[in-house]
Amino acid sequence: MSTACTGLLAIRISSDTSAFPYTHRRGNRSAIRISRIIFETFRLGLPGVRWFVMGDDDTVFFPDNLLTVLNKFDHRQPYYIGSLSESHLQNIYFSYGMAYGGGGFAISRPLAEALVRM
Repeated sequence: MSTACTGLLAIRISSDTSAFPYTHRRGNRSAIRISRIIFETFRLGLPGVRWFVMGDDDTVFFPDNLLTVLNKFDHRQPYYIGSLSESHLQNIYFSYGMAYGGGGFAISRPLAEALVRM
């Protein structure tokens, strides 16, 4: 079924990250995946995008609430918006003190541009 007919967004699956070395002794390879997802999404070259909003496959976004929050920030500035959303122990092991997947997060276009250059 065409997404043009349903109004649904296309689903994308990020590429394999096993070729990228990861040596953080307490970390998780998912950190590479998050950075690659931002890279791959930015490289799609979608016109007029102000924010890149990411979440897990079971994350539910309420568009009106999301817009209310994002409209409080200048999308022309580098912003990373989100909050910790997992259990205390999972945040210790996987979050590195930053928002990720579960609760979702938003990255402004200028921040995505800067991250892609890294």
